Amino acid sequence: CGSRQQPRTRARITRNSIRAAPSSQGSTSRATGVIIGASGSGRVVSVPAPFVPEDLVTQAQVVLQGKSRSLIIRELQRTNLDVNLAVNNLLSRDDEEGEEPEGGEGGDGY
Repeated sequence: CGSRQQPRTRARITRNSIRAAPSSQGSTSRATGVIIGASGSGRVVSVPAPFVPEDLVTQAQVVLQGKSRSLIIRELQRTNLDVNLAVNNLLSRDDEEGEEPEGGEGGDGY
């Protein structure tokens, strides 16, 4: 049981430090997602952030001009408000979709 009490103590310290951080920022605090996962299982579940700041959406829209706002917000939530990762994910999906129709030089069989 002694080994189980140490992680709980660390978790309490972590939770208290997380709670203290937004209050020090005042009214500019923002809600963030939480990553939940068991160590060693290799599976991580991301709980999306309920609020996506407008400046993050704007940053992504500058690069992803043809993408819908809702798609950008959804990807920002999936990536826990990581703009670079969200943009890279959406751009890589475009690349994958764009290669499928173009990659067919074997279309001479008609």
